[in-house]
Amino acid sequence: MAMFEEHLSAESIEALNGFARGVGLRDSPMHVRVLDAFLAVREQRESLRKNIRELKRMIDDLAEKPKDSSFEEELRELNAERNALLEVVQGINNKTFLISSLMKGCCPTTLFLNQA
Repeated sequence: MAMFEEHLSAESIEALNGFARGVGLRDSPMHVRVLDAFLAVREQRESLRKNIRELKRMIDDLAEKPKDSSFEEELRELNAERNALLEVVQGINNKTFLISSLMKGCCPTTLFLNQA
């Protein structure tokens, strides 16, 4: 809002501040919804990390077994799945960082839009 403050009337500023605090809304205030969104992302990320740890355990178990004709293919598939999940988590981390930086005013909007 600070970027546009000079273009807004006092009433508009007051209305926007009230909206951000949830004044007159039936739903939760904006900051609560943002926090809920971050918490949901954290839960998703933790679930993915759990799956990554489980895949790593499966890879380690497979490496200890006698190697047969399907060994290399199964190992390749498990590693590919683990790497894909690691990329998803990294993407979540990057977007979460960009969003939180943008909200704190530490990141230009154009950088965020280019990453999204």
